[in-house]
Amino acid sequence: MTTQRWILAFCFSLASGISTAKL
Repeated sequence: MTTQRWILAFCFSLASGISTAKL
């Protein structure tokens, strides 16, 4: 369960980083 939350947060952070890089 904890691992899933960590992965979710990691994916969200990665997506945010990509969005910022695109801008």
